[in-house]
Amino acid sequence: MAAPEPKEIRDLLEGYNIDVQLSDAWIKDKRDSFVIPWVEAKTKLSFTEVKTVTEYYSGTGNSILVLRHRPIVELIAINYTNVPSNQFYISPLAIQQIPDEGILKARANFNEANYVPIFARGVKNLRVTYSYGMTDYPADIKHAIKCFVAEKMLGHIANRTGGGTISIQAFSRNYGSRGKFSDIRNELARDGHAIMRKYMTGVTA
Repeated sequence: MAAPEPKEIRDLLEGYNIDVQLSDAWIKDKRDSFVIPWVEAKTKLSFTEVKTVTEYYSGTGNSILVLRHRPIVELIAINYTNVPSNQFYISPLAIQQIPDEGILKARANFNEANYVPIFARGVKNLRVTYSYGMTDYPADIKHAIKCFVAEKMLGHIANRTGGGTISIQAFSRNYGSRGKFSDIRNELARDGHAIMRKYMTGVTA
């Protein structure tokens, strides 16, 4: 499932009875330059390609290590940083993976040596190389992207209206501090955040 096209985003706004006249190029620029990178940064996920990274972690002395990105595609290597890598490393075969949660777990009762826990306690003492990501957008994330791009489209129009009150004869409407479409923009943002929440691990470092 590819990223949402401009027509799909316009169709979402038509459900609110709003016809926004913005070019496909403008919509794609906001989608690709702002919304998708922001969603990937917040969820720590890659939706369009499998990426390989090397990251440093602090061991806690227990058998579980939570990685920063999900889903795990392949665990390539784990080394300790405080000893020469050719002398002491953790075999990926000793690790059970929970890919969708980004969790590495030592197999039952496994120690690299009888005096060292597999994820020994230390500060940035573990170097992990792994690949992660997806090659397609889940349907709900695609809808979240539509919501966020649609909110940006309405925000672009709202910037032209500003706040204050517009009066025509006896009718008066206050656009508020965010300008026109404030309520709809808030609803779109809430919907997008609600979808993203289940993909966010809370792991930031």
